[in-house]
Amino acid sequence: MIKDLFFNNSRRELLLILFFALFFSGTAVFGETIEEDFESVTVVDDEGEPLANSWSAGAGLSNGWLVVGGSIYASDNGDYSLIHSAGGGFAYSDYYLTSASTSVNSAYLFIPARLQGQVMVWARSNLNEKSKKTSTLKVYEATADGSVETDVLLYSATPTKGSSAWKPFVFNIEGEGKYIAINLVYTDIDMFTATVDDGTPVEPTLNVLPERLDFGTLTAAGTLSFTVRSNVTTSVAFSITGSDRDVFEVVDAPATLAANATKSVQVRMNAPEPGDYQATLRVTAGELTARVTLMGTWEEKAAEPDVPGDWTGEDFNSLSEIPATWTVADDAKWEIDDWWVDTQPALKGYSGFICTPRFAIAQGQSLEFYFEKGMSYSWGSQCTVYYSADKENWTEMESYDQYTDNGTKTITFPAEGSYYLGLWVNSVAYFDNFRIVGDEPAEWPSVQEIIAAIAAGEASAEYDVNGDTRVDIGDIIMRMKK
Repeated sequence: MIKDLFFNNSRRELLLILFFALFFSGTAVFGETIEEDFESVTVVDDEGEPLANSWSAGAGLSNGWLVVGGSIYASDNGDYSLIHSAGGGFAYSDYYLTSASTSVNSAYLFIPARLQGQVMVWARSNLNEKSKKTSTLKVYEATADGSVETDVLLYSATPTKGSSAWKPFVFNIEGEGKYIAINLVYTDIDMFTATVDDGTPVEPTLNVLPERLDFGTLTAAGTLSFTVRSNVTTSVAFSITGSDRDVFEVVDAPATLAANATKSVQVRMNAPEPGDYQATLRVTAGELTARVTLMGTWEEKAAEPDVPGDWTGEDFNSLSEIPATWTVADDAKWEIDDWWVDTQPALKGYSGFICTPRFAIAQGQSLEFYFEKGMSYSWGSQCTVYYSADKENWTEMESYDQYTDNGTKTITFPAEGSYYLGLWVNSVAYFDNFRIVGDEPAEWPSVQEIIAAIAAGEASAEYDVNGDTRVDIGDIIMRMKK
């Protein structure tokens, strides 16, 4: 978006012709440095003539600088002012330029020369240190006819309030030369130094770093990044070639590159089956091409052993760290704390998700743990309990809030099987004494055991199982026949 900020077209064209003639009449030569200390310039009207009096609004300066979208005065008044103050300028000069009358300045100082390389301007804030206002110095790109591209900010600085010392502010215009417009708010400037573009065409470049992305060995999708940079503003495209191109994907690829700006680009690898994969990522900008080699090995994720009784509980006694078999989410905060629950070590959650090891639940069994709210647990605090059979798909089971009583909580699962228990908190809470409770049902005796028991006269109508359960023999035989 280009914002046209001043004058009607015919009036503007006349002024630009006049000001360009003034500016290039000996002040600016291609490839040479220009300096402006404002000691020998005057404020001029829209005809390029010196102002009749200091209280009249001017259109620019006799050196060719234009005020776009506002006016300039030969006294401390309006958008910009050329101030005469004996010894008050940079290096004790007598003149400087200021914007001291408005906190929202929509006027710009347009310099009608295409500049290149280092630009330096000495500036200072004209606010005292107790002021609630802010001093700013901003530089925007402009077009040759004086229109300001307000969406292309080249440089921004905030001079320190309460300091009368002049300080240098430096920025670079790399690549092709640019026209610029300066915007000041509660800021004085003096001694502007820059180099006029010598007209030599800039040879475009396109670079990527690194030129190879090695994902190593993955069992799940992974992402790596590289940077791309051009010395000119250009559109850019990304394409992946090779037989394995579908394994790699460019994530959120930019459509354009700003001159001399470094852009980070992410590449994702996700393969359908085990193997070694390789492809080439081509980055193109106009006639320029850069390449990034993509490579990686994909392996199947080893299934965790499903052994009943792998984990039967945890009381955290004598522990100072969370056991490695527990999984804490990357953005979560959990630790072992021995201050709150009976001064014994307990699991303390501040925020986020944690997952227990896998455990086996038989028919009639459940999982218990002790839950206690921290001192900061209040309205909006919550603990949510989940379970999962695969550590990927989670089902909510319980939710505790500020009204939940401290104490032992019992989690009952929908069926026999192996599970993980997940806990999510958004406020401090304590957990302790995880344990599986309930007895496994007695196993039915084998046929050989029944025959032997009857032959020995140890069983008739009923049979003693494991020493504490008596069952009907007829019922046993009927079950065996099924």
